[in-house]
Amino acid sequence: MEDLPTSILAEVAAIMRMDSKSLLSRYGHLLPENTSRTAANLRSEIIYKLQENHYRLSLPAVTTEALNAALDKRRERKCAREPHSPGSQYVRIWHGEKHVLVCRGNRCYEYRGQTYRSPSICTYRAKMLD
Repeated sequence: MEDLPTSILAEVAAIMRMDSKSLLSRYGHLLPENTSRTAANLRSEIIYKLQENHYRLSLPAVTTEALNAALDKRRERKCAREPHSPGSQYVRIWHGEKHVLVCRGNRCYEYRGQTYRSPSICTYRAKMLD
């Protein structure tokens, strides 16, 4: 592949100095609607898009449709999950010991008298105690 022309390199340098509001106002038309709005993510997506346009790189329409369908399916599955109900108890026997995790509310779980944000943190904690 050829090197990027100086004009694109200068544009990339300018992008690196912009805040997210400036990036959106200048390059918003290049980005999909569901783009993260943090400056770092915007920069990487915009720079990628500039290179894609320069080298005329794009996925075939069939591939793009398949990827979008897979993303939609993933979003549906994620939205369909029921949150853990407050008061729900999750009990596991691990290495002969009974472990009880209690859901206290949205992103609040209790394990051995301590509160955690997610069940996976409790699992990690249980492994560290053994």
